[in-house]
Amino acid sequence: MPLRRIAWVFGVSEMQINRIKTGENWGNGKRKIKAPVAPFEIKDGRMRKYIATFDKKKTVIKIKKPFMVKRNSDKPTDNLIVGIVNGYKLSLKHTNITRAKRMVEKLNKYFFNLNLD
Repeated sequence: MPLRRIAWVFGVSEMQINRIKTGENWGNGKRKIKAPVAPFEIKDGRMRKYIATFDKKKTVIKIKKPFMVKRNSDKPTDNLIVGIVNGYKLSLKHTNITRAKRMVEKLNKYFFNLNLD
């Protein structure tokens, strides 16, 4: 995961994350950063970590909606991955449309057993 994304998730600067990574800050282990948690149980560790980075909003009704990329035609780098799984609307901003589409494919294959080509 890019340092910028980690910094955004924890609400700190990218430089702070870099200092933690290199051991310059918090190297003694006294301070702990609470890792983001997925809103529901996911067996695949990589998928669980990825879903934990999504913005989560609890839905009232228990519907499922495959993931898709919503594009802003005015600003090509303004893409949003959105889907509804296990009572949660999950969304994540993504700047690269190609990677976003690839990720949507993986998410739909994992959660819905779909391969949308």
